[in-house]
Amino acid sequence: MKNVKLLALSTAVAGVLMAGPGMSAETNPPANHAMDASVPMTGSIMNDLSGNVGATSNYMWRGQTQTSGDAAVQGGVDYSNSGLYVGIWTSNSTLGTPITSPETDFYVGYKGTAGSLGYDVNVTAYKYLQTAAGNDIDWNELNANFSMGAITFGLGYTSSYGSADSTGTYLQAGYGMTVGKESSLTFHVGNYGFDNNAAALIDDYVDYSVTLANGAWSFMFSDTDLNADTYRDRDPVFVVSWETTVEL
Repeated sequence: MKNVKLLALSTAVAGVLMAGPGMSAETNPPANHAMDASVPMTGSIMNDLSGNVGATSNYMWRGQTQTSGDAAVQGGVDYSNSGLYVGIWTSNSTLGTPITSPETDFYVGYKGTAGSLGYDVNVTAYKYLQTAAGNDIDWNELNANFSMGAITFGLGYTSSYGSADSTGTYLQAGYGMTVGKESSLTFHVGNYGFDNNAAALIDDYVDYSVTLANGAWSFMFSDTDLNADTYRDRDPVFVVSWETTVEL
């Protein structure tokens, strides 16, 4: 569900801005892959079973590469019914053991609107193939995300992050605007804090990005305030991604 997290935000915001009131922006993963970057529904909710496939030059999540800077192929299946949704999503990753272990996410949530406020509350389980004793890095996250017009904001609570089970809190906000008739430009900033940095294997940090999206394509610049030699951090990166949804 993490997928190209910031692509998710730009795509969903584009849907809100270009569709107008009464229309809905896709918020289930993968258009909400990263629950930190989701944008809730802004209109009526239809029953729907759909699949998705995508590819990215670098699987980024909250400013950190999940593939050691390499490309990823991703996909999933989602079902929604009157605001309730469930799904599964997977991608190649370099976080598990062996190093080429896939990531598989399972999630359930509810989304809707209250006046002009859109909301999406969900729980996600992140699973990785494990082969070494004591190398369990599976973890869970509870998210509450909101949107009002072009502004998005949200809070995520992470449990069992890292090999020694640290907890974490992620705060994020975004702003989207239309560019021309078919493109969107999205600005994102997030702050990830942990109760035990040694266990989480990373310092608290801020990530930020700018994403230009048009149709199935997106182009993202992403960076953090972490040192360049920090675990899974890279110099500022430019990412090209493609994604499509298939009705089942």
